[in-house]
Amino acid sequence: MNINIGAGKWRHPDFKNVDMTHPKYPLNKVDFEYQLRDKIPLPIASNSCNVVYCSHVLEHIEDIYAENLLKEIARVLIPGGICRIVSPDFALAYAAYKAGNNDFFIKWSESLKDYSVPQNFMRFFLSPLCTSAIHHRRDLILTDEEIDAAFKTSFDEITYKRLLNTISKTIIKKYPNWHINWWTQNKLETITSAMKLPLKLYPNCRGQSIAPILRDMKYFDRISWDPISFYIDLKKAK
Repeated sequence: MNINIGAGKWRHPDFKNVDMTHPKYPLNKVDFEYQLRDKIPLPIASNSCNVVYCSHVLEHIEDIYAENLLKEIARVLIPGGICRIVSPDFALAYAAYKAGNNDFFIKWSESLKDYSVPQNFMRFFLSPLCTSAIHHRRDLILTDEEIDAAFKTSFDEITYKRLLNTISKTIIKKYPNWHINWWTQNKLETITSAMKLPLKLYPNCRGQSIAPILRDMKYFDRISWDPISFYIDLKKAK
């Protein structure tokens, strides 16, 4: 079996979709209902999946739930099975922010041309705190000056976690499409290593997975804003 975690309305004849039903995603095509924040096992047998695809999912959940998901992916993969992770690359976003490069963020979404670099940077990993966020808690929004004071000199996990904790769980659940986490290849490698997961990482580029089925770009790695993302395959030890 092959699965796509966070598939949305996507459908491939050889894949089953693992996703949630939610008012924000009325067109989701779900084979296995799964709430990432329930922190429970995937509803799939151990050692039963040849390929797992997980594109633009990790940035929507906190580390504790991402770690559970990675552990579950390792469990359901067969020995030698492959999981492909695609995620916005925070290293590129932070470099663009430091350089004042708004073109980087506009490649992500043309609508962001109306916002400043600091605001677009926040949208990349703490969406509820930026001016383009639409919700009833306008007091959460940070000014450009507050963002620069927090991150312009350097980025640190303590400041990130402090700001994340200002966002209520109610808002996070209501807007699952928002970004509330940051990811890089190095962070993914550090976490999988610390968890001692039996996964070897193979960084590559769009359309260049080590799993042949995942190189079909009619179905995979289709996101048009490729310049903001990193692509990496995780192969389970045999």
